[in-house]
Amino acid sequence: GIARLLLPVLAPIAYRAATVVRGQLDNRKAQQLGVAPDQLSEYSGHGGKLSARIAGAEKSLSTIGSRHSDPETKSFGAAISERLDDLTTAVRAAEQMPPARRKTAHAAISAELDGIEADVLARLGVR
Repeated sequence: GIARLLLPVLAPIAYRAATVVRGQLDNRKAQQLGVAPDQLSEYSGHGGKLSARIAGAEKSLSTIGSRHSDPETKSFGAAISERLDDLTTAVRAAEQMPPARRKTAHAAISAELDGIEADVLARLGVR
């Protein structure tokens, strides 16, 4: 009786509430990854955080390249860009690995990214 009467009223309200909660969760995850919420789908999966870090490093590298056109900076940019491409491939390959191997691969990729990010920051004068 009452359930039949309340269901048509409560179902849309519950759906709206679920949609709002989902949006808030997506916004929080996007903020944690440092990407826009509409880009969140690009950084899904086990390696999503690493992919977002790689994208951030690529963006910083692009900024450095546009500000400094000397040969040394161009060489630095080319070398780091090539390494970031390799790391992107490694993240994709790790998605298919068993959990233990994936965790090891992700740790190695993260360590490489730590070094790259330190090099980029040093190039920007941040120590």
